[in-house]
Amino acid sequence: MAGTEFVVEVAFERGGRAYVVARLLVPSVQFDVTSSSTLGGCRVERWLEMPRALDVSGAQRNDLFGFCLRSVDDLTKIKVGDQVELVS
Repeated sequence: MAGTEFVVEVAFERGGRAYVVARLLVPSVQFDVTSSSTLGGCRVERWLEMPRALDVSGAQRNDLFGFCLRSVDDLTKIKVGDQVELVS
């Protein structure tokens, strides 16, 4: 099964958790995050956020999604600028 493609814009650790903010490459694509989902081969929690971010014209960005990796150690596998696949 093919996944959904993203580009990593931010990756960081805070409070013992690893977070990745990524841009959806094809904005009209529908996707789900399940208990078995992976992002770039790393397991993610079953929830996501849409960070509050504005584009250069000041409009809300609807192409950014925040993921939480299940393992902080996986943060070393995902770098800013990487193209990663979400597989559900």
